[in-house]
Amino acid sequence: MYIIICLVFLLLAGFIYFRSIKAIKSHKTDKISKNYSYFAIYISLWALLPSFIIFFIGSHFSNNMLQKALISNAFSNQSEIVREVATAEVLAIANELKATGVVNVSHSIEGIEDSFLIELAQQYIHYSNISLIAFIAFVVILVSLTFFFMLKRVDLSSNFQRKIEKFVKNILLLFTSIAVLTTIGIVVSLLFETLRFFSDISIINFLFGTSWTPENADFDPENSFGIIPLLSGTFLIAFISVFIASCFGVASAVYMSEYMSKKMRKVIKPLIEILAGIPSIIYGFFAALTFAPFLVSIVDSVFNLTISSESALNAGIVMGVMIIPLISSISDDIISSLPNSMREGAMGMGSMKNEMIRKILLPAAMPGIIGSILLGISRAVGETMIVVMAASLAANLTLNPLEPVTTITTQIVMLVQGDQEFNSPKTLSAFALGFVLLILTLLLNIIAIQIVNRYKRKYQ
Repeated sequence: MYIIICLVFLLLAGFIYFRSIKAIKSHKTDKISKNYSYFAIYISLWALLPSFIIFFIGSHFSNNMLQKALISNAFSNQSEIVREVATAEVLAIANELKATGVVNVSHSIEGIEDSFLIELAQQYIHYSNISLIAFIAFVVILVSLTFFFMLKRVDLSSNFQRKIEKFVKNILLLFTSIAVLTTIGIVVSLLFETLRFFSDISIINFLFGTSWTPENADFDPENSFGIIPLLSGTFLIAFISVFIASCFGVASAVYMSEYMSKKMRKVIKPLIEILAGIPSIIYGFFAALTFAPFLVSIVDSVFNLTISSESALNAGIVMGVMIIPLISSISDDIISSLPNSMREGAMGMGSMKNEMIRKILLPAAMPGIIGSILLGISRAVGETMIVVMAASLAANLTLNPLEPVTTITTQIVMLVQGDQEFNSPKTLSAFALGFVLLILTLLLNIIAIQIVNRYKRKYQ
């Protein structure tokens, strides 16, 4: 934190100095008198880049080297587990000393005195403070040398605005490449572990099996990993939630953009969007404790049907309420952004307002509305907490919304919990489920893009 503050202060001071330097202001060419601000930004950016790189790399390695040199060597005659526990204990004591100045050792290690741990923690704080001061001094010297080098080597008559734009363009390219490489890394890691799973379990049984019972994997592994019940539960809950969210979301978007006054819209739209800020676990509590008993009583008294308290309908309705602000907000922005000439032309031709909305505005806004619904589907497919608390953990193969079902994401969470071996089929099946979910999401995106392109060709 101190190093970041020091860096910001140095760069700000350097910018102010180079922006007001007399050599630039009194330069003979008119170009410099208009360009010295960009020159100051250019030098500050070049000073910022190596300093931050050294800061992130150096802070990581300095802490690791200090821990290894001071703490780990003190327990060199102990086992690896004891060294790791002792290191964590010393670091916890050091953090407690920094925060409060008082130590309360609650977990002593057998064969190691508490006073020895406290002494090591004090030494760690002392040497870490020394390394911090040395690191700050090094960064100050590095930034100063960078300023001096750039001032001597840079041509003052250059177009610094164009150089800054090129510098920012390269930074954005770097960030984009990191995002792409991260996506590739996720796909490759999923694929690698999925292939390990399919080396033990038949891919045919996995994709077309109708029984998901990973707890029986030790007795009958080939017939314990059928994904069909999970797919049916995932799509059943997603269909219910997206159907409800689409109906209410698009309807509210049309009303807010075409019928509601601007003063009322400024009040109602933020209230709807508050729903998007509520954590999903709160929706899960609401679905399990409040909505489930209400839904059971309504279905039993009105329709005379039996419904489980952990049903797909319960989870789907509550999840649909959670997705409403997502679809409503995006659809409202899309409809409101349509040119008024479309409304005026339709009304001028004698159309009623409802006809203008149905036949002109909604078809023109359909690509954006489909995009919002696609985001809603992705949110519904990837939701976990509501399904865990409002639906079930049982993988039932059914399309009846009144019965309990589970989803792919819920099973992934359940599979990676516990103390089972990582190489076991039960744990590796979580990667296979994740890879299937990735493929399904990709297919949904492709279908949505095709639909959007079709409407764009029709209405543009």
